[in-house]
Amino acid sequence: MPVQEYIADESLITIVVNDAELTQLLASNDSLSDLVIGHLATEYGVRLESNSAFVVEHESKHVTIDVGNIASIQTKDIPRLVTTSCGGCNSPTVEGLMSSIPIVDDEKLDITIEDIHAIYQSHFEKSDGFSKTGGMHSASLLDKNGQLMVMKEDIGRHNAVDKVVGYALLQEQIDQAVALLVSGRIGWDIVAKAGRMGIGTIVGLGACSTLAADAARSSNISIISFLKNESAVVIGSLKIQM
Repeated sequence: MPVQEYIADESLITIVVNDAELTQLLASNDSLSDLVIGHLATEYGVRLESNSAFVVEHESKHVTIDVGNIASIQTKDIPRLVTTSCGGCNSPTVEGLMSSIPIVDDEKLDITIEDIHAIYQSHFEKSDGFSKTGGMHSASLLDKNGQLMVMKEDIGRHNAVDKVVGYALLQEQIDQAVALLVSGRIGWDIVAKAGRMGIGTIVGLGACSTLAADAARSSNISIISFLKNESAVVIGSLKIQM
């Protein structure tokens, strides 16, 4: 007997700055203001004002978002289609990748592995897109007391990170965020985004890559991967209780 099947939403998002196409993202078509603000902050170091107004045009599965004029961003003649959102395309060497991430202050979380695992359970209970489609990633931010600040979903894990960062920036709460929770693997791009926002702990259910591990160690960031109820793989200094 046929049943209704839900498919994860994916659209082509074009970001326009200074009347030119800056970049294009393959992303889910929701929380677009959060996505754009987070992406500009994590990839270009630009923090927009909370009252910034965008011009948004929808055409089927193509969304164009005109941010306006930003003097510090030099747009390119040919827009770049971002599939990993890692920022690595502009760094020809591994050393350049590592040096692009600032040293993060060592701020510990008042929380245990078990508590973080419990947050993940509630985190996924709130992941409506994943429960319906099985094809959505999610990201969350925690404050220093281990309280969940925000959770967002997207077809791309890097976009989900940009969305929670953008939301926190809009709410003027990014300085309260000390941990980033992600549903997928932890690659260099995730470490770079967290480090640029001063977030010193990254937690994931999946694996961690070698470049992510190297970047974490050089930037004083802790990675907690393969999280389970009573165990995890820790890279860097442990900033939570066991």
